[in-house]
Amino acid sequence: MNRYQIVLKRTDELNSIEWEEYTLGFNKVFRKSFTQSYFKDKYFSSSFGYSYHGTLLFDSKIVGMFTVIPRQYIYSGQEVTIGLGCDAFILKEHRKDEFFLKEMADVVMAKYVSIGINHFISIPNQTAYPYWIYYGGWKDIGKLNYYVIPLRISKLVGKFEFLDFISFFLFKMLVTVSILFNLLSNKSIDKSIYLKRNKDYIRQRYPSDYMIRELGDKFSFVYRVYKEDNIRTAYLIDCFPQTPRNIAIAVKQIIEETKGEIDIVLFVGKINNPPFFFPKVPKKKEPREQPFIGLSFSEIPDNVFFIFDSWDISLANFDNR
Repeated sequence: MNRYQIVLKRTDELNSIEWEEYTLGFNKVFRKSFTQSYFKDKYFSSSFGYSYHGTLLFDSKIVGMFTVIPRQYIYSGQEVTIGLGCDAFILKEHRKDEFFLKEMADVVMAKYVSIGINHFISIPNQTAYPYWIYYGGWKDIGKLNYYVIPLRISKLVGKFEFLDFISFFLFKMLVTVSILFNLLSNKSIDKSIYLKRNKDYIRQRYPSDYMIRELGDKFSFVYRVYKEDNIRTAYLIDCFPQTPRNIAIAVKQIIEETKGEIDIVLFVGKINNPPFFFPKVPKKKEPREQPFIGLSFSEIPDNVFFIFDSWDISLANFDNR
């Protein structure tokens, strides 16, 4: 008798023992210290109020999982659900079959397709990326870019601390100048695919430690501050609509609200017209690649889904920040 099983689970079908097994397994594989509450908040906070999970069981114990979180998008003018594939793992001692991971994903995809959801996206890490391309049938959409404002230049180059005072006020001044420079030009570039940003989305996507700022009826942004490798980083998670002036206003407010306590401001995604003070990081200097991949089961040809320029894309679309 095969001691391994792959079983579809809805978030609300996981019992207390399974939550414990899952949390311990995930943290062991990724060397994290997430709590059960973190995962519950994440998976229940979807546009359905739950997510679906492909679970790998060994003697009825969870030893691996693949999750898809549903989110609402506007796709060529129509509201659709797109699934975010994330948090895939198998405990090292149970990686007995190279197809386990694909089969875990397949059982989840089949469920979503059965209820009319045909499009899925993900940002896999460098280890998982070739697997999903060659085994899973996913396709490249593009690679997300990094844009950075080095308020304290020494945090990027590892020296020249004496220049930090100058660089901080120089970039702060450039941000202000950019707002004035773009005073009469604040047009966004329309995208074919973008998140449906409403109150339900804000409530579902962002826990209380995200800073959500709504400036009038037509402009909002979200940021969050992390300390990573002794660098205090303000991630601009989302800015909508994405225009040079709106980005400059968002960055200026972030700098003011954090009262000089951040070292860099970082945006990960795609900016069509980045402000002059917000340069794109050269590919060879990126901390890690961010491959943006997709999977479609649509019977209608996807004329825009696999085209990077079709997307309004940032960390807001994913789960890694």
